[in-house]
Amino acid sequence: MSPFALRRTLLSLLAITALLWSVFTVQTALDDVRGSTRLRQMPYLPNKHLLRSLSVDFDLLTADFLWIEATDIALPSERDPSKIDSEAWFYVLDTITEMDPYFKVVYRYGGSYLPRYGNNLERGNQLLQKALRWLPEEWEFAAILSFNAAHLSHPPDQEAAIRYMEQAAQSPSAPQYVREMSAMMHTQAGNRTTSMRMLLLLFDGADSGTLRQAYLKETVVLAGEIFDQAAKSPGPRAAELAADLDALLGEFLQAARDVGDAARRQVTENILRELDRRLGAQELPEPRFAELLRRRAKELNELPGG
Repeated sequence: MSPFALRRTLLSLLAITALLWSVFTVQTALDDVRGSTRLRQMPYLPNKHLLRSLSVDFDLLTADFLWIEATDIALPSERDPSKIDSEAWFYVLDTITEMDPYFKVVYRYGGSYLPRYGNNLERGNQLLQKALRWLPEEWEFAAILSFNAAHLSHPPDQEAAIRYMEQAAQSPSAPQYVREMSAMMHTQAGNRTTSMRMLLLLFDGADSGTLRQAYLKETVVLAGEIFDQAAKSPGPRAAELAADLDALLGEFLQAARDVGDAARRQVTENILRELDRRLGAQELPEPRFAELLRRRAKELNELPGG
Protein backbone atom coordinates (compact mmCIF):
# COMPACT_ATOMS: atom_id res chain seq x y z
CA MET A 1 0.00 0.00 0.00
CA SER A 2 1.37 3.41 -0.98
CA PRO A 3 1.96 6.04 1.72
CA PHE A 4 -0.84 8.15 0.23
CA ALA A 5 -3.34 5.27 0.33
CA LEU A 6 -2.26 4.38 3.87
CA ARG A 7 -2.74 7.95 5.02
CA ARG A 8 -6.22 8.11 3.44
CA THR A 9 -7.19 4.83 5.11
CA LEU A 10 -6.01 6.03 8.51
CA LEU A 11 -7.91 9.31 8.17
CA SER A 12 -11.05 7.40 7.23
CA LEU A 13 -10.67 5.16 10.27
CA LEU A 14 -10.20 8.16 12.52
CA ALA A 15 -13.29 9.80 11.08
CA ILE A 16 -15.38 6.66 11.59
CA THR A 17 -14.05 6.28 15.14
CA ALA A 18 -14.96 9.88 15.93
CA LEU A 19 -18.45 9.39 14.53
CA LEU A 20 -19.01 6.21 16.54
CA TRP A 21 -17.82 7.98 19.67
CA SER A 22 -20.23 10.86 19.03
CA VAL A 23 -23.15 8.52 18.37
CA PHE A 24 -22.33 6.48 21.48
CA THR A 25 -22.14 9.61 23.64
CA VAL A 26 -25.41 10.97 22.28
CA GLN A 27 -27.13 7.61 22.64
CA THR A 28 -25.95 7.26 26.22
CA ALA A 29 -27.28 10.68 27.18
CA LEU A 30 -30.57 9.99 25.45
CA ASP A 31 -30.96 6.61 27.09
CA ASP A 32 -30.60 8.29 30.47
CA VAL A 33 -33.79 10.26 29.89
CA ARG A 34 -35.80 7.92 27.67
CA GLY A 35 -39.31 7.55 29.01
CA SER A 36 -39.10 10.80 30.95
CA THR A 37 -41.03 13.95 30.10
CA ARG A 38 -38.12 16.08 31.23
CA LEU A 39 -34.89 16.66 29.38
CA ARG A 40 -32.59 17.72 32.19
CA GLN A 41 -29.95 15.17 31.22
CA MET A 42 -29.69 16.46 27.64
CA PRO A 43 -27.32 19.35 28.46
CA TYR A 44 -24.78 16.69 29.45
CA LEU A 45 -24.31 15.96 25.78
CA PRO A 46 -20.84 16.99 24.60
CA ASN A 47 -20.34 20.68 23.96
CA LYS A 48 -21.99 21.46 20.61
CA HIS A 49 -18.78 22.80 19.07
CA LEU A 50 -16.80 19.80 20.28
CA LEU A 51 -19.46 17.42 19.00
CA ARG A 52 -19.36 19.02 15.58
CA SER A 53 -15.58 18.78 15.45
CA LEU A 54 -15.60 15.14 16.48
CA SER A 55 -18.25 14.28 13.91
CA VAL A 56 -15.82 15.35 11.18
CA ASP A 57 -17.64 14.82 7.86
CA PHE A 58 -20.62 13.13 9.49
CA ASP A 59 -22.18 16.19 11.15
CA LEU A 60 -25.38 16.01 9.07
CA LEU A 61 -25.84 12.36 9.92
CA THR A 62 -25.26 13.08 13.61
CA ALA A 63 -27.81 15.92 13.47
CA ASP A 64 -30.40 13.60 11.92
CA PHE A 65 -29.69 10.93 14.50
CA LEU A 66 -29.98 13.37 17.41
CA TRP A 67 -33.23 14.85 16.07
CA ILE A 68 -34.88 11.45 15.60
CA GLU A 69 -33.82 10.28 19.04
CA ALA A 70 -34.84 13.52 20.75
CA THR A 71 -38.32 13.56 19.21
CA ASP A 72 -38.76 9.98 20.33
CA ILE A 73 -38.32 11.15 23.91
CA ALA A 74 -40.47 14.25 24.09
CA LEU A 75 -41.98 16.49 21.46
CA PRO A 76 -43.38 19.43 23.42
CA SER A 77 -46.71 19.35 21.56
CA GLU A 78 -47.36 15.84 22.84
CA ARG A 79 -46.44 16.42 26.48
CA ASP A 80 -47.81 18.23 29.49
CA PRO A 81 -46.56 21.81 28.99
CA SER A 82 -45.99 22.21 32.71
CA LYS A 83 -43.31 19.50 32.57
CA ILE A 84 -41.33 20.88 29.65
CA ASP A 85 -37.79 21.91 30.51
CA SER A 86 -37.50 24.65 27.92
CA GLU A 87 -33.83 25.39 28.58
CA ALA A 88 -32.87 21.75 28.09
CA TRP A 89 -35.04 21.45 25.01
CA PHE A 90 -33.43 24.61 23.60
CA TYR A 91 -29.99 23.12 24.22
CA VAL A 92 -30.91 20.05 22.20
CA LEU A 93 -32.33 22.05 19.29
CA ASP A 94 -29.41 24.48 19.34
CA THR A 95 -26.96 21.56 19.28
CA ILE A 96 -28.76 19.97 16.32
CA THR A 97 -28.66 23.22 14.35
CA GLU A 98 -24.98 23.59 15.20
CA MET A 99 -24.41 20.23 13.52
CA ASP A 100 -26.66 21.13 10.60
CA PRO A 101 -27.45 24.87 10.40
CA TYR A 102 -29.81 24.28 7.45
CA PHE A 103 -32.14 21.92 9.37
CA LYS A 104 -35.33 23.91 8.76
CA VAL A 105 -37.83 21.82 10.70
CA VAL A 106 -35.79 22.16 13.91
CA TYR A 107 -35.97 25.94 13.73
CA ARG A 108 -39.72 25.75 13.09
CA TYR A 109 -40.29 23.53 16.12
CA GLY A 110 -38.13 25.64 18.38
CA GLY A 111 -39.57 28.94 17.22
CA SER A 112 -43.17 27.76 17.53
CA TYR A 113 -43.13 25.38 20.50
CA LEU A 114 -40.73 26.94 22.97
CA PRO A 115 -42.70 30.21 23.28
CA ARG A 116 -46.13 28.56 23.47
CA TYR A 117 -45.57 25.23 25.25
CA GLY A 118 -42.30 25.95 27.01
CA ASN A 119 -43.21 29.51 28.00
CA ASN A 120 -39.81 30.60 26.77
CA LEU A 121 -40.21 33.24 24.10
CA GLU A 122 -36.59 34.35 24.36
CA ARG A 123 -35.17 30.92 23.48
CA GLY A 124 -37.69 30.35 20.69
CA ASN A 125 -36.82 33.68 19.11
CA GLN A 126 -33.12 32.95 19.56
CA LEU A 127 -33.47 29.87 17.35
CA LEU A 128 -35.45 31.85 14.79
CA GLN A 129 -32.77 34.56 14.67
CA LYS A 130 -30.22 31.82 14.08
CA ALA A 131 -32.39 30.54 11.23
CA LEU A 132 -32.44 34.01 9.66
CA ARG A 133 -28.62 34.10 9.72
CA TRP A 134 -28.26 30.75 7.99
CA LEU A 135 -31.38 30.82 5.81
CA PRO A 136 -32.02 34.50 5.01
CA GLU A 137 -33.94 33.62 1.84
CA GLU A 138 -36.67 31.74 3.77
CA TRP A 139 -39.69 33.95 4.58
CA GLU A 140 -41.39 31.81 7.23
CA PHE A 141 -38.86 32.34 10.05
CA ALA A 142 -39.42 36.09 9.99
CA ALA A 143 -43.16 35.41 9.82
CA ILE A 144 -43.00 33.24 12.95
CA LEU A 145 -41.06 36.00 14.71
CA SER A 146 -43.83 38.38 13.65
CA PHE A 147 -46.49 36.14 15.14
CA ASN A 148 -44.51 35.71 18.36
CA ALA A 149 -44.12 39.47 18.74
CA ALA A 150 -47.78 40.18 18.03
CA HIS A 151 -49.37 37.44 20.06
CA LEU A 152 -46.92 35.87 22.53
CA SER A 153 -44.97 38.89 23.76
CA HIS A 154 -46.23 40.51 26.97
CA PRO A 155 -47.11 43.22 26.24
CA PRO A 156 -47.49 42.64 22.49
CA ASP A 157 -44.74 44.24 20.44
CA GLN A 158 -46.65 45.43 17.41
CA GLU A 159 -43.74 47.41 15.96
CA ALA A 160 -41.58 44.28 15.93
CA ALA A 161 -44.47 42.25 14.49
CA ILE A 162 -44.84 44.66 11.57
CA ARG A 163 -41.07 44.85 11.04
CA TYR A 164 -40.64 41.08 10.89
CA MET A 165 -43.60 40.62 8.56
CA GLU A 166 -42.13 43.26 6.27
CA GLN A 167 -38.87 41.31 6.32
CA ALA A 168 -40.77 38.13 5.44
CA ALA A 169 -42.53 39.91 2.59
CA GLN A 170 -39.21 41.10 1.15
CA SER A 171 -37.87 37.56 0.88
CA PRO A 172 -37.59 36.32 -2.72
CA SER A 173 -39.40 33.13 -1.70
CA ALA A 174 -42.37 34.91 -0.12
CA PRO A 175 -45.70 34.23 -1.86
CA GLN A 176 -48.07 37.08 -2.70
CA TYR A 177 -50.30 36.50 0.33
CA VAL A 178 -47.36 37.18 2.65
CA ARG A 179 -46.93 40.57 1.02
CA GLU A 180 -50.64 41.20 1.45
CA MET A 181 -50.41 40.24 5.11
CA SER A 182 -47.53 42.68 5.57
CA ALA A 183 -49.67 45.51 4.20
CA MET A 184 -52.66 44.46 6.34
CA MET A 185 -50.64 44.50 9.56
CA HIS A 186 -50.05 48.24 9.31
CA THR A 187 -53.75 48.76 10.10
CA GLN A 188 -54.68 45.54 11.92
CA ALA A 189 -51.65 44.50 14.00
CA GLY A 190 -52.69 43.04 17.34
CA ASN A 191 -56.05 41.84 16.06
CA ARG A 192 -56.54 38.15 16.87
CA THR A 193 -58.12 37.46 13.50
CA THR A 194 -54.95 38.87 11.91
CA SER A 195 -52.93 36.43 14.02
CA MET A 196 -55.23 33.61 12.86
CA ARG A 197 -54.53 34.55 9.26
CA MET A 198 -50.81 34.49 10.04
CA LEU A 199 -51.08 30.98 11.47
CA LEU A 200 -52.77 29.71 8.33
CA LEU A 201 -49.99 31.30 6.27
CA LEU A 202 -47.47 29.39 8.38
CA PHE A 203 -49.57 26.25 7.87
CA ASP A 204 -49.34 26.76 4.11
CA GLY A 205 -45.55 27.03 4.28
CA ALA A 206 -44.91 24.15 6.71
CA ASP A 207 -43.76 20.76 5.40
CA SER A 208 -44.22 18.86 8.66
CA GLY A 209 -47.57 17.19 9.32
CA THR A 210 -47.21 17.54 13.09
CA LEU A 211 -46.36 21.23 12.83
CA ARG A 212 -49.22 21.87 10.40
CA GLN A 213 -51.67 20.31 12.84
CA ALA A 214 -50.25 22.47 15.63
CA TYR A 215 -50.88 25.62 13.58
CA LEU A 216 -54.48 24.58 12.95
CA LYS A 217 -55.00 23.85 16.64
CA GLU A 218 -53.51 27.20 17.62
CA THR A 219 -55.90 28.97 15.24
CA VAL A 220 -58.86 27.49 17.09
CA VAL A 221 -57.25 28.47 20.42
CA LEU A 222 -57.17 32.09 19.23
CA ALA A 223 -60.85 31.87 18.31
CA GLY A 224 -61.51 30.75 21.89
CA GLU A 225 -59.68 33.84 23.12
CA ILE A 226 -61.97 35.98 20.96
CA PHE A 227 -64.98 34.32 22.59
CA ASP A 228 -63.46 34.94 26.05
CA GLN A 229 -62.89 38.59 25.26
CA ALA A 230 -66.43 38.99 23.91
CA ALA A 231 -67.92 37.41 27.04
CA LYS A 232 -66.01 39.91 29.20
CA SER A 233 -66.83 42.93 27.01
CA PRO A 234 -70.52 42.83 26.08
CA GLY A 235 -71.94 45.55 23.89
CA PRO A 236 -70.16 47.33 21.02
CA ARG A 237 -66.82 45.58 21.56
CA ALA A 238 -68.42 42.12 21.44
CA ALA A 239 -70.28 43.10 18.28
CA GLU A 240 -66.99 44.25 16.74
CA LEU A 241 -65.31 40.96 17.62
CA ALA A 242 -68.20 39.01 16.10
CA ALA A 243 -67.91 41.05 12.89
CA ASP A 244 -64.14 40.44 12.66
CA LEU A 245 -64.55 36.70 13.18
CA ASP A 246 -67.43 36.58 10.71
CA ALA A 247 -65.26 38.21 8.02
CA LEU A 248 -62.43 35.77 8.69
CA LEU A 249 -64.68 32.71 8.47
CA GLY A 250 -66.08 34.13 5.25
CA GLU A 251 -62.54 34.19 3.83
CA PHE A 252 -61.90 30.62 4.96
CA LEU A 253 -65.17 29.35 3.47
CA GLN A 254 -64.47 31.17 0.22
CA ALA A 255 -61.10 29.43 -0.03
CA ALA A 256 -62.74 26.08 0.72
CA ARG A 257 -65.35 26.76 -1.95
CA ASP A 258 -63.03 28.09 -4.67
CA VAL A 259 -59.95 25.89 -4.36
CA GLY A 260 -61.04 23.08 -2.07
CA ASP A 261 -58.91 24.34 0.84
CA ALA A 262 -59.38 21.48 3.33
CA ALA A 263 -57.38 23.14 6.12
CA ARG A 264 -59.47 26.31 6.22
CA ARG A 265 -62.62 24.24 5.96
CA GLN A 266 -61.56 22.14 8.95
CA VAL A 267 -60.61 25.22 11.00
CA THR A 268 -63.99 26.80 10.24
CA GLU A 269 -65.79 23.65 11.33
CA ASN A 270 -63.83 23.46 14.58
CA ILE A 271 -64.40 27.15 15.37
CA LEU A 272 -68.15 26.86 14.72
CA ARG A 273 -68.30 23.76 16.91
CA GLU A 274 -66.64 25.66 19.77
CA LEU A 275 -68.98 28.62 19.18
CA ASP A 276 -72.00 26.33 19.34
CA ARG A 277 -70.75 24.94 22.66
CA ARG A 278 -70.28 28.41 24.10
CA LEU A 279 -73.70 29.57 22.99
CA GLY A 280 -75.26 26.45 24.46
CA ALA A 281 -73.60 27.27 27.77
CA GLN A 282 -74.93 30.84 27.48
CA GLU A 283 -71.42 32.29 27.64
CA LEU A 284 -71.94 34.73 24.75
CA PRO A 285 -74.87 37.13 25.12
CA GLU A 286 -73.97 39.07 21.96
CA PRO A 287 -76.68 38.06 19.41
CA ARG A 288 -74.40 38.48 16.41
CA PHE A 289 -72.51 35.34 17.40
CA ALA A 290 -75.69 33.26 17.19
CA GLU A 291 -76.48 34.76 13.79
CA LEU A 292 -72.88 34.13 12.67
CA LEU A 293 -73.15 30.48 13.68
CA ARG A 294 -76.43 29.95 11.87
CA ARG A 295 -75.30 31.55 8.60
CA ARG A 296 -71.75 30.20 8.42
CA ALA A 297 -72.80 26.67 9.46
CA LYS A 298 -75.30 26.69 6.59
CA GLU A 299 -72.55 27.73 4.14
CA LEU A 300 -70.26 25.02 5.52
CA ASN A 301 -72.89 22.33 5.03
CA GLU A 302 -73.47 23.48 1.45
CA LEU A 303 -69.83 22.94 0.47
CA PRO A 304 -69.16 19.92 -1.75
CA GLY A 305 -68.91 16.87 0.47
CA GLY A 306 -70.59 18.73 3.37
